[in-house]
Amino acid sequence: MSTDSSPGAPRVRGGFRNNHPHEEHGLVDALRWAWRRRGLRVESIAFPLADNDPAALAANRTRPSLTWVGHSTFLLQLGGFNLLTDPQFSDRASPVSWAGPPRTTPPGLALEDLPPLDVVLLSHTHYDHLDAPSLERLVAHGKVGSAVFFVPLGVGAVLRRLGIEAEIVELDWWQRRAHRGLALDAVPAQHFSARTPFDRNRTLWAGWVIEHSGRRVYFAGDS
Repeated sequence: MSTDSSPGAPRVRGGFRNNHPHEEHGLVDALRWAWRRRGLRVESIAFPLADNDPAALAANRTRPSLTWVGHSTFLLQLGGFNLLTDPQFSDRASPVSWAGPPRTTPPGLALEDLPPLDVVLLSHTHYDHLDAPSLERLVAHGKVGSAVFFVPLGVGAVLRRLGIEAEIVELDWWQRRAHRGLALDAVPAQHFSARTPFDRNRTLWAGWVIEHSGRRVYFAGDS
């Protein structure tokens, strides 16, 4: 992996852009996609959901483990550390609780059943990846008491506005930070960021590579 001296994300006035800007999609593209999908019915496929063992996860300190909670939320256990990606435990992905895309299944692991976290990784600021109620619940249930938040550039200010008082590490693309035997690299993603109609791409978006003892895990975010 590259070091802090490597070139980072391309800058534009007031924010960032993708490495491949000709492949970006905007509001017009989203509306066109929605129009083409009108009237289509997608068959719902039911499949069995496996129960997790919170006690085993809490006791695990040696075995690599990956638990899919839902959407982009994963509990990664690596090298004795508990890492959580893009915490989303709410019923909807939205700035309000009464509107927005709803969950289709409950979280695969309840927030209350999470082990104490060492690292929280965020990929970008969209509401389905940076969910304020989920972060507030993590704080309230003591899950992030000593956790370090690793986020792309600019996202730290968003967390602080939400009242997150934990240690926050902001990284540009290709920057690496060592943390208690872990190595975390922020890597490029082809996406964008926004929480309002007026802050598009003001904060960076990223994927993450987590490494410990020669084992690497890639979290793509929304690339």
